[in-house]
Amino acid sequence: MNIKLCFFALAAVLLSTPVRAASDVGSKTGPVTVQVTSVNLATFQPGRVKFGKLHWKGGLRLSSTDKRFGGFSGLALSKDGRRFVAISDRNWWLKGQLVTRRGILDGAQNMHMAPIKIERKRRGVHWRDAEAIAPWNARGIDGTLLVGFERRERILSYRYGRHGFAAKPKRVKHPKAISSGPFNKELEALGRFYSGPRKNWLIAISERNLDDKGNIRGWLWRKWQTIPWSLERFEDYEITDLAVLPDGKSFLTLERSYNPPNLPGFAIRQFKLNSLKNGATVKGALLFAGRQPFFAIDNMEGMAIHRSKSGKLQLTIISDDNYRRSLQSTLIFRFEMRP
Repeated sequence: MNIKLCFFALAAVLLSTPVRAASDVGSKTGPVTVQVTSVNLATFQPGRVKFGKLHWKGGLRLSSTDKRFGGFSGLALSKDGRRFVAISDRNWWLKGQLVTRRGILDGAQNMHMAPIKIERKRRGVHWRDAEAIAPWNARGIDGTLLVGFERRERILSYRYGRHGFAAKPKRVKHPKAISSGPFNKELEALGRFYSGPRKNWLIAISERNLDDKGNIRGWLWRKWQTIPWSLERFEDYEITDLAVLPDGKSFLTLERSYNPPNLPGFAIRQFKLNSLKNGATVKGALLFAGRQPFFAIDNMEGMAIHRSKSGKLQLTIISDDNYRRSLQSTLIFRFEMRP
């Protein structure tokens, strides 16, 4: 069997992994033991740090034998980027601290996990597929967090900064059109503009809710106002997350290619907010695109932004290992945006 056919069979197994509820592995809340090692992005150029406008700031591989650990689809940070919260497909919170040395991501520590509380009487597996997380305001994880769920598409808010793992959910209204796509392919990326011309507006992008030209549908909304738009697809990539820049004038998309016979890849694009007009189709500016085996990447699904001490914008990305630890990895990458 050639390499493309092998990859096709492997990807079919990985992408068909069922989502299990937190109760399937217990409801244990507490610390998790994680092994952390450093990784380079460029497989054959370990010293390379420049990737267009993105500069490499270090990478980590996280592994654990704890059954709760893995499947991380969303990421949020503290304002200084030192602490993080991730959410998993099986409805777990993961919190911890990121360690840097001379500005380079060097480690992760003090990690804890707990099940995410959802609405009462929502007990089935499909109600627990947490897919996206976004900060409500500039306080990051020290304020309210929005969590998007995919299989039973809805958005819940959590006063995480005040209550931590004990935070209870509150339903957030979203446009009905978000629920009009294929099952389990509707709500993939979520964000909120807490500054700029669309202050207090929410933004969401689907995974495979496509318009009649094959473009990916997205929405801006605030209360009863909704602006539908579409995002022109880049090659065979699909959106896995978005992150709003602090000035509120643009946002980034994290995109994944996991479509045999192509080898896995991920891309990052930047979009200007003023291009999101009613019914518009936007293309954005490509900041990075790369595939295996040239880049040590996996199923990249979560992204968050913060400013460093020097005021530089930094992106942190996490991968979803689909709970297939022998075949995939939980990776955390960090980049810095430069002109």
